[in-house]
Amino acid sequence: MYYNTTKHRFNSFSVLLSSLDDKKEDFHHITREIDIAIKKINKYRETGNKGAHSIDANLTLDDISRDRDEVIYLIQLLLMILQKIR
Repeated sequence: MYYNTTKHRFNSFSVLLSSLDDKKEDFHHITREIDIAIKKINKYRETGNKGAHSIDANLTLDDISRDRDEVIYLIQLLLMILQKIR
């Protein structure tokens, strides 16, 4: 799901999100919030892609402060899922 063995590289963030969305039923026993999490993560995908591939990300401290709690929640949710599937 996360590594393309043919190209010998990790999949893009878009492919990772799409794979997670395709397999979300596999995670419902861990959390019912997986659908909400995928939508919230996808909201950051475009900004993240632009920031990762550009020197000028146009990200302000206000942007970071505004989204801080939501990003922390998403990270904690993903870490919890990771711990449960190991």
